[in-house]
Amino acid sequence: MERDGGLTVVYDALAIGDHYHPADVTWSLERHYRVGKHARILVSDVPELQDAFEVKGSPLRIRFYRWLAARHAFWRVVGWAMQKLHTRWAMAWWSGRVLRLYYFAGYEGLPKP
Repeated sequence: MERDGGLTVVYDALAIGDHYHPADVTWSLERHYRVGKHARILVSDVPELQDAFEVKGSPLRIRFYRWLAARHAFWRVVGWAMQKLHTRWAMAWWSGRVLRLYYFAGYEGLPKP
């Protein structure tokens, strides 16, 4: 577009960009599951990236994640509660753990929690 004369690009190191991206809990959980699935595909094509994308932890923690990911009814309740209690506290407490679990399930090829 710049070559066609319709746009001029100017670099400003102090510029601040803002991006409004509305997302709810359900969307975020779905996205993390998909990201995990796609990370697995990327790692299968480029094995040297495995350290960057795999979920780290002891064998016991990984086994626990697999067990937890299979508890679908529990995660439906957690997702519902996160939607209803969309306060900062509820999101801060659960979001990192739940999103990590959804990524893990996608990466491991497990059914969605």
